[in-house]
Amino acid sequence: MAPHVGRRVLALRYIRDTVLAPTVIGLIVHYLATRLDLPHKPLLVLCGIVVGWPVKFSLAVRCQRLHRAWKARALGAVPAFEIRGKLFGDIDTIQEVNEASKSGFIGEWIVAQYEKGGSGTVAAVFLGDYFLLTNDPGNIKVMLATEFNNFEKGSFAREAAASLLGEGVFNTDGDMWKMHRSMTRPFFTKDRINDYETIDKYAMKAIKKMKERFNEGYALNFEDVIHRFTLDAACEFLFNTKLQTLDSTLACPHIKPGSGDHTSSGEISPEEAFSRALVGAETVLMDRFNCGEVWCLQEFFKDKSESYMEVINEFLNPILEECLAKHAARNDAGEADDEAKTLNILRDEIINIIIAGRDTTASTLTFAIFLLSLHPEVFDRLRAEVLNVVGPIEQPTYKNIREMKYLRAVLNETLRLYPPLPINTRTSINETTLPEGGKGGKPIYVPPKTLISFSTITMHRRKDLWGPDADEFDPDRFIDDRIKKYFVPNPFIFLPFGAGPRICLGQQFAYNEMSFFLIRLLQNFNSVTLDTDAQPRRTTSLLEWKTKRQEVERDLLSAHLTLSTKDGIWVRMNEVSTL
Repeated sequence: MAPHVGRRVLALRYIRDTVLAPTVIGLIVHYLATRLDLPHKPLLVLCGIVVGWPVKFSLAVRCQRLHRAWKARALGAVPAFEIRGKLFGDIDTIQEVNEASKSGFIGEWIVAQYEKGGSGTVAAVFLGDYFLLTNDPGNIKVMLATEFNNFEKGSFAREAAASLLGEGVFNTDGDMWKMHRSMTRPFFTKDRINDYETIDKYAMKAIKKMKERFNEGYALNFEDVIHRFTLDAACEFLFNTKLQTLDSTLACPHIKPGSGDHTSSGEISPEEAFSRALVGAETVLMDRFNCGEVWCLQEFFKDKSESYMEVINEFLNPILEECLAKHAARNDAGEADDEAKTLNILRDEIINIIIAGRDTTASTLTFAIFLLSLHPEVFDRLRAEVLNVVGPIEQPTYKNIREMKYLRAVLNETLRLYPPLPINTRTSINETTLPEGGKGGKPIYVPPKTLISFSTITMHRRKDLWGPDADEFDPDRFIDDRIKKYFVPNPFIFLPFGAGPRICLGQQFAYNEMSFFLIRLLQNFNSVTLDTDAQPRRTTSLLEWKTKRQEVERDLLSAHLTLSTKDGIWVRMNEVSTL
């Protein structure tokens, strides 16, 4: 795997490749004008250069299109349906993607493109860069499993994410990925993921903070609380480091009755600053992915993630220092270099694992509470299972969690509607074909080095894969006959943790942690409701989710690397009486 080259080098390479052909055309025009002794030679050369770029660009796109069609025929395949914008270079399509990402939910735009193509796989060309979009499970299976060795994260994804993820497990290929995978595996042995003492300590601490806030008469941002819980638990579980973010004061809406004042006050704690910086850095990465290869031009003079990374690194320094303190001191220069290399590897791995341990679990629990608040009948049924299997105060055991079928169904249904990683990418190494989505039932041709974006969240909601009620929150679909009808014959329609050799190592830990926290939560509270007064003003009330799904999600959802909300989920809960 090639090392990261930096945004400026990428930008200079892009400029070189872009201006080379127009420059050659300008030199040819200069030569001809000189030989023919034409007047206004500088103007002619300038016109040649200005006209040369779009001509070269258009010819290149057309030639590549013909080449793809020719190669596809040779393999008995067809090119994917190609989305085409109205402006030169499909600039308007790029603008649509950015607008959908910032002011709406990107999943809407993706579904609209599939509808244009009449299948779950389409192609697009942004400023000459050809890539594919898919939510066909058969195609995703090829990328993640059956042809795993022919697909990688790829240079574009690696470079775009390097400022945050570095060379961690989520952002590497080949031998480097295998090394990080082997480093991460010991964290998730069976004995470790079934040790609930750490989870229980922080779960009860979080619940205590929630009770204090409710007793003060305020709603609380559940997403904020659960981010703190997962961060504290993950850092102690994985690194034996106590961050204690739950010790900081929780955010408060400071509502004055009838005033409509929803502002917060007070200084931001280091923990909150870290949390915001992580979201900010992830947002920069998502913007880069949306812009394609030209992202490096936009950041030529300034790395947009730099200010966020300063906060993140400052927060992580104590963790790194504590980890390095466990190693013996080295004196000679060669060993110092090794230590510096170890530091970089450790830093990248910590950020990758923190994002996995914090964001993915917190995302699922946040949306689980959101959905439970809208479906009190599901909340009551789940709480009845908790009391029946575990009891009102007992600590859950591994055996308890395995027995609770409805709890697992609630989590799976939440993961189906709101997978933590809603969109992911792979890049083909050699040319190949994808089995689904081609015209006439033929496979789709994939050129070498093609970026393919696959959308888990839209696949999870396809009615042809999940039934006519695919948009509804119904945990029973993972228990009743629907599971045999839809999921069992085609397990690749449900991929909240990925699949194949890169499947999430922490999948079982995440299920255990989420299950444990929900059990403890429902032992202590017997109802949950959304507080619409505390929730920031929106065009649509979150309570209208059942009837105005798209409008609510446009206001609610925010996709960075992982799925989250724009302003949190503000709730009130009724504490169980101890009398």
